Amino acid sequence: MTNELSNVYIDEDGNLQFGNQYLEEIEQKQASASGLMFLKKNVYVLILRKMRKKIEILRLFMDKSCADWYSSMIIKLTLNSEWSIWKNKFCKSFANQGWNQVTYALLFKYKDGSLVDYAIKKEKLLLDMRTSIDTGTLVDLIAAGLPGFVLEKINRQSMEDTVDLFNEVRKYEHLMNKNKNGAYTRYENQKIYNKIEERT
Repeated sequence: MTNELSNVYIDEDGNLQFGNQYLEEIEQKQASASGLMFLKKNVYVLILRKMRKKIEILRLFMDKSCADWYSSMIIKLTLNSEWSIWKNKFCKSFANQGWNQVTYALLFKYKDGSLVDYAIKKEKLLLDMRTSIDTGTLVDLIAAGLPGFVLEKINRQSMEDTVDLFNEVRKYEHLMNKNKNGAYTRYENQKIYNKIEERT
């Protein structure tokens, strides 16, 4: 065993340990090859325990159908299999493969609140839908969900990135939730009224 390894894995009494785990009391000098083999074996056992805990914890977050999947995987794979195998099988089994996410992302439009918040959320939805989407299409799809009077004020040719769109949209935040006279719209008045009612 090298000096570096012995400093890490041997305590002041000469006993073999890993972290807070006491592995073996060494009463006599062992050959370095057998000591290293013993250390590798015990480190592997600790890693295996951690993987097994991850697999067991996974069960706690599952509903009925997922719990049935978990039970069948215990039979197929056992608890001693690697965590990466479990993770891959879980993702393949339960990944969203339908059209709901796609249609929601494409049809998501600004309703109220901050224009920048809308644009950031729409960008995330679109990137979750397809990470390989090109920047121009991403900007176009985000802009398409903006209110018409805001969209008309934005020069499409100058939008090279979503950051450009976010900065441009930020300029028009003051137009939202206010009418021509500067008074809040009925929707905003209703929100204020509801807050007052909650306090009384």
